Amino acid sequence: MAVVYVSRNCYKDYVSLVNEIDNIDPNLLLKSDFYFEGIFTNSGVLEGSSFFQELIKRLEYKVIPRVYHDKDIRRFIFVPKVRKILKAKKYSKLDIQEVFQSIYNLNSKAENIVSKKILAALELNLLRIKYHMNSVSFHMKNLCYPEEILNFKKIEESFSNYKKSQSIQNFKALKGTLLEHLDELHKSKYIQNSGISFDLSYRYLISEDLIKRFIKLLSLNYYLKSLHFSDELYDLFEILKTDITKSRSVFSLLSSYWSIINYEATEYSARLGRKYSQSSLEGIFSIFTSSLIGGCLVGLFAFLKPFLSLELVNFSFLQYLSHGFLYSFIFLCIYFLKGTLATKQPSKIICSILNILDKQEESDQSFSEIASLLRMSILNQFFSVVGNVIAGAGFSYLIFLIFEKNNYYPLTNEILISEFNGLHIFDSRSLYYACVAGVWLVLSGIAGGLVDNWYREKNFHLAEKRDFSLFRKKIFKFLSNHIGQIASSTFLGFALAFSPYIGNAIGIDLSIRHVTFASTQIPYFLYSTSEFNLNILLPIITGVFGIGLFNVLVGYGLTFFMLFKSRKMKSNYLKKLFFKLLYK
Repeated sequence: MAVVYVSRNCYKDYVSLVNEIDNIDPNLLLKSDFYFEGIFTNSGVLEGSSFFQELIKRLEYKVIPRVYHDKDIRRFIFVPKVRKILKAKKYSKLDIQEVFQSIYNLNSKAENIVSKKILAALELNLLRIKYHMNSVSFHMKNLCYPEEILNFKKIEESFSNYKKSQSIQNFKALKGTLLEHLDELHKSKYIQNSGISFDLSYRYLISEDLIKRFIKLLSLNYYLKSLHFSDELYDLFEILKTDITKSRSVFSLLSSYWSIINYEATEYSARLGRKYSQSSLEGIFSIFTSSLIGGCLVGLFAFLKPFLSLELVNFSFLQYLSHGFLYSFIFLCIYFLKGTLATKQPSKIICSILNILDKQEESDQSFSEIASLLRMSILNQFFSVVGNVIAGAGFSYLIFLIFEKNNYYPLTNEILISEFNGLHIFDSRSLYYACVAGVWLVLSGIAGGLVDNWYREKNFHLAEKRDFSLFRKKIFKFLSNHIGQIASSTFLGFALAFSPYIGNAIGIDLSIRHVTFASTQIPYFLYSTSEFNLNILLPIITGVFGIGLFNVLVGYGLTFFMLFKSRKMKSNYLKKLFFKLLYK
């Protein structure tokens, strides 16, 4: 009796799902403006958006799946009622066929509006596949990859024929062409080698997913025209059922899509990292010159931080907020005036390292090339730090000299001595604070990369068509070139400013020290009441370079953590690389 009872319950639930579809008013479909693009992603991430954009919305609504856009068809089917029906039983192949039969009937009653919308989604998906695989698109124009990884002419011709006549011959021809491309991707060594940079491995993986999704979408469109049921529809039903019924936490989402997060975090650094591994004297001199510009800008404005702390001592939040605006302003000035802030660059070489590994795998030759790249990067870092310190200390001294001649003393003697002593390599926590700053420096690269990719992914169709006004075109070009660095600079500014505030809230000392800002505090000693003494000055100068060293070490450390995690490299590879670094 118990078995019969369950069976009846299951039959009731199955009929409820079919009834839900049968009871939809076809006139509502005709009146509604909806699209299908987002429904066919295995991860549930909205088509046309980036992971970053999707994650922010999910965090905002505290829901997975999130609250969908008004025009997204998922808004109507990813609802509690449908979720409850789908959870009630396991669906047999016969059940699934009955469900699609109801969808077919609904489409017929609604003047084929569903199949028309799916055809439009197919066009967009085809554009996205070409976009990800074609290196001449705006997203890839600065990278050294083949002009085109796969030839899309055959796919486009087959799709054009299918749109003209949705016959069984054209359907099979298009599907066969897609399967051929899928087979080519599977044969590639990159497909099982997901990377964290904007490289071939990521493009192969995302394109494989897009082609599989396209085939499912195509099968549904053809079914709605012909009632020809293919196996892909079983997969489509199971994917939708999984996305609808499984509620995943944000932490689960982050864990599942780690490689995508890292991709978005580091893609834009591929356009920036080359100059930080210069091997020519001219390139090294260029880095040193730009670091002098960065040091001068920091030296010009750095005294305002303790000054603002003095003025807003009773308004803690406003004090840290003012520091955030000050830091962000300085970093943006450095960027737009072609300066360099030392220690921000270690993560920028990830892309170059991964490209070497992708081409040559973990061979002695590849480790030799990586070691050579690292040596040049370290050399560039050294000159970058030296340039920042010389210019920062020098310009800070000049500013205070001008103040002294005009009998203006913005900082009290106590503040001058306190700021100066905070750099002492033995009597302060300056090296620990340098490590905290190093973490924020790497995270600022992630933030910049996420925003950069969000904007580019969101507007890829504009770059493809180029049919917008001249003003919008200029805005698009400006943001495409600079939004990543603007976001990175702003994030870093507020992160450094609010780090002590966050630390105080959670009971951990998270104060920060950055080598360039620390160098501007060296002249404070000369303008305080303390007597000049080399025994006092030397530990301070040593502390400044120690801060720079730990800023850089943390950057390289986190860089290699991401590198080894993405490539699942063994620990003995690190030993090989270390010896290659020491011995040519």
